[in-house]
Amino acid sequence: MPKARRSRKPKPVKEELFESTLEELPFCNDGGAHWSLVHSLESIDKRMAILSDQYNALLEDLAEQKVLITQLLQERVGDTNLGRNFPIKSRDALIQMNDDIAMGDRNSYVKMMSQLLLPQGVRKNLRNIIADDVTMQYNIDGILGKEPLKNLEHFYNALLDSIETDGVGSAEGKLRNAMQLQKKRVIKSHRKNKPNETCKEEV
Repeated sequence: MPKARRSRKPKPVKEELFESTLEELPFCNDGGAHWSLVHSLESIDKRMAILSDQYNALLEDLAEQKVLITQLLQERVGDTNLGRNFPIKSRDALIQMNDDIAMGDRNSYVKMMSQLLLPQGVRKNLRNIIADDVTMQYNIDGILGKEPLKNLEHFYNALLDSIETDGVGSAEGKLRNAMQLQKKRVIKSHRKNKPNETCKEEV
């Protein structure tokens, strides 16, 4: 009678297989490589922080530049609109400007008139502010039947502030002289056009 075959017992799983799965990664066992990696990461973090600070600073600079550019554009637009009021070509327009200066930004008018007087000053360029026809109707004190420019207080004072004296004389004296000169040019021009007419104007 044949012998019965014994069933083989299952071989025990070697603990080595489990132990191999629990081994740490190679770089973890290498202390030098591990700390080198940590140092590299820290260095990257520092660089990223520096870049972030530089980026934020750049954004702040751009914001400031935007504000300045906007202000410059607004000033340029304002100057362009203001410049359309010059030269003043009528008595009514002069009275209106006096009221506008009283209620508006006086410094803008002073700045504009200062620019209009450049580069030769009030003696040569007063007509850039007050047209010939208006100048002929006025003098400073309102004598000899003329309108007194002084009575238009806001315009008159703003005009004086726009006149450079360079430490010589007064702004009012320079304005008085400029008005006289402007009238003489007008009279001379009239005489050339109408040689038989005589014309005399006083400031």
